[in-house]
Amino acid sequence: LKCFEALPPPRHRREFATRASAQTRNRSTLDGRAALLSAAAAAVRHLVSVGRGALGQSALMEAGSADYSRTLGASAAAAAARGEAPFCEAKVPYCTKHFPFADLVLDLIQELAPESQPPLEGLHKYCRRRGSSLRRRLTELWTKPNSVKGRARLLALHEAWGDFVRDVLRPHLGEEWVAFEKEPNIRVHFAQQKAPVSAHCDADHFHTPFEVNFWVPLIDVDGSESLWAESRPGAGDYHAFEARYGEAVRFYGNGCQHFTVDNATQRTRVSFDARVVRGSDVAHAGLVEGRSIRGQKFLTEGPSRFRLFGYYGVMAADGELLDADACLARGFRLRPEPGGGDTSHDTVAGATTAGGAPPQAPAPALASVLAAAPAAPVRPRSTSPEHARRCALEVGSAREAQRLCARCGWLANRERILPRLVYRDSSGALVHWVAECPSAEQPWGLGCIPCAEQARRSGGAASACGCPFANFGFGRAAGGRRQPLLVKALLRHGNHAAGQRSEHQRIIRPNDAHRDAVRAFGGHQVDWVELPGLSGRASASAATALGEAEDDMSPGLGDVLAFGLFD
Repeated sequence: LKCFEALPPPRHRREFATRASAQTRNRSTLDGRAALLSAAAAAVRHLVSVGRGALGQSALMEAGSADYSRTLGASAAAAAARGEAPFCEAKVPYCTKHFPFADLVLDLIQELAPESQPPLEGLHKYCRRRGSSLRRRLTELWTKPNSVKGRARLLALHEAWGDFVRDVLRPHLGEEWVAFEKEPNIRVHFAQQKAPVSAHCDADHFHTPFEVNFWVPLIDVDGSESLWAESRPGAGDYHAFEARYGEAVRFYGNGCQHFTVDNATQRTRVSFDARVVRGSDVAHAGLVEGRSIRGQKFLTEGPSRFRLFGYYGVMAADGELLDADACLARGFRLRPEPGGGDTSHDTVAGATTAGGAPPQAPAPALASVLAAAPAAPVRPRSTSPEHARRCALEVGSAREAQRLCARCGWLANRERILPRLVYRDSSGALVHWVAECPSAEQPWGLGCIPCAEQARRSGGAASACGCPFANFGFGRAAGGRRQPLLVKALLRHGNHAAGQRSEHQRIIRPNDAHRDAVRAFGGHQVDWVELPGLSGRASASAATALGEAEDDMSPGLGDVLAFGLFD
């Protein structure tokens, strides 16, 4: 409407209305708001092109961007919890003739493994033995091209990726400009291979919550060879992405757990993925400017490693902008307005006293936490032995049930996991923070007692933002499907992962919400070395056994119950 009213002559308003109605006549079969904005953008661009429009592109985006997603000025995580675009799952079709990514990536793979032949899904027939080496060398290609020919092939992929961002992803997001990951991550998951990526959220690795992930498979995927994710943060409805070559999958990887499982098919999956920040969100994303950080230093810089004009590039309608001056010349804001404050990151902080110290309170009783939790109108759940027996019969064996079902996996391995999931209360005693939902009238799930009590005191804000631990929903079956037990998610929630504790390699972001919830009751977190009966070396061995001595970009044993690696 703002675009429409700004067009002064009535004749031009009629032209605007004619073009808009022609493109939205069948909007009942489309997303009405997105279709209307697209039509408005097309109409105004036409008027501007013939010198008649009263609005430029920047004014168009100012008028239409808020209507497209209604997330400006609000937390991206909250928008994702509500399932708002673009912080939700969707498919983005594109033309493989204009963007022949499969051919370009195959050219790169043939540079590293000359014996490789098309199609990509048969790659395991030619270079299976060098699988780990191939993945590592594909990652290093951006900085270490092997030859002049390899550099040319890499440049061709880089140019195609930039064109894809400019012509497909940027219009899809309804933006005049975007910040995008300059070097997409190429992934190879060989047939009959163990899972190469364990469960994680990008927020665990200091990514800004305003990122939107785009995953581009280069073969048709629909099962164990695909990427798995939940539909929104905390939903727990893990499912494989189903897409064809020529479709990119958009999802909110910053807050949604995503991972791979063992590839039980006879097809090798090759894909690439990258992250994009809308131009209207860049000013609130807190991105620093600078050159790319690589190597060991990349692991020590925390959030500052994701730099604008280094890790991220800036793409406008006419191509990439190489520095801040070029952005400012076009009116693209890279920082919040001076004095305007930044209200884009709505967080739920732990209660503190006037002096800044957390108030002392007794540790919450599980019964009191559950008494305040809303009861779900479901049938009484089965007992643990009955559930384990029925689940084993349905999937064929107890071992398979432990791999596929979070409840069965927890029942079989909780004695090995529980000693790690503790904190010290105000008296210094070790207390388990994790518990099963004890109400027989609610579905089974795991929860965090301090976080649940903190959510209750704050009126359920943490639960509303998608934290499954606050409502004892972690591992709960969703959508009629069993869900695997993701051990690393448990460890990271309690700040027990090695990458969260290290002062030298800040690989994984600490869970401040859990830390504040524990402090609110006079407790403090426990390191591995504090656990009774474990020396420092034994603690390190225990951490390695649970797959926490790695950066989550390589195969680990942390999600052993999910992937059948926990004997």
